[in-house]
Amino acid sequence: MAKQRILYLDVLRVLACGMVLLMHSPHPNSGVPSYVQVPLYFITAAGLVLYFMISGALLLSTKMSIGAFLKRRIGKIAGPWLFWTLFYMAIDFPKGELSLGDIEELFVYVSSPGRHIMWFMFVLLGLYLITPILSRFVSNASRKEILFYLILWCITLALPLFSPYSTLRLGISSPLYYFSGYVGYYLLGYYLHSSRSNIVKYVPLLLVLPLIAKCIYVFFDGQRSDDLFWYLSIPVMLMSIGWFGLFKQICESRPTHSNKRLSVLSDCTFGIYLVHLFVMRYLLWKVDFIVYGYGWIGQMALTWILTVSISFGTVYLISFLPFSEFIIGYHQKLS
Repeated sequence: MAKQRILYLDVLRVLACGMVLLMHSPHPNSGVPSYVQVPLYFITAAGLVLYFMISGALLLSTKMSIGAFLKRRIGKIAGPWLFWTLFYMAIDFPKGELSLGDIEELFVYVSSPGRHIMWFMFVLLGLYLITPILSRFVSNASRKEILFYLILWCITLALPLFSPYSTLRLGISSPLYYFSGYVGYYLLGYYLHSSRSNIVKYVPLLLVLPLIAKCIYVFFDGQRSDDLFWYLSIPVMLMSIGWFGLFKQICESRPTHSNKRLSVLSDCTFGIYLVHLFVMRYLLWKVDFIVYGYGWIGQMALTWILTVSISFGTVYLISFLPFSEFIIGYHQKLS
């Protein structure tokens, strides 16, 4: 059966990919002022968590058996993870950033969720593993029961705000430890996707107020701003709901259907995410006129445009190759 497309999720996936690439576009030596880079980083931080929300919206309603689901989904990311891990390892080895003399270090390199961009893959893998359990929960739970979990999850996001003023336990001994992490975004995506409530009227507040809070906090205490405004934080969560609700409302209120070009671009976003680091930092940032020729505005704009274009073109061509699903998680046939 052909996969049914959901317009606003395709749009959100493309938006999220563009936000991630924009976040990574400023070159450290191009002179981007902090009053631009700080809000830019914060605004685009919602990009990655939107991926988790989209996955939750699509996968938590699955009726597949545990074995069939894990075989299909984990197989989809195992190949690309291994390919790109080895790819980036091969690039770094000649530069002396990777030593094969210590097997333990090699294992840490491969498995470290913070190395390059592969941390995203490990979070996604964990969410896939728990999907068969969560899908049975959401299929039998009422909306109030799902909301109960989400409220407790929101409390865990807010706890770091109070850590300087209390002795709250935030680790494994915390009573809310089992409600923390990216699984909240996964469940939030399902909750919003299945909701019929109109939240678009709250979108301006959800998008603007967190940004204002970020700027105020940076002004008073810039050292701790990254800890309190990262992916697992109340402000980023609010902005993610804002983006999700905005495009859900816009797309569902108009008789518009997803088109083939948007669908292809949406399907290529996973591969674009995996290849963009190479295109941006190993190719474009080696060209002086891109980095220094047009000022920091030109550097960011040119880097983003070229990265999007080259990455998409590369992934699109790869998608026609045999076994491309093991490289970019996507394959299309020649028509």
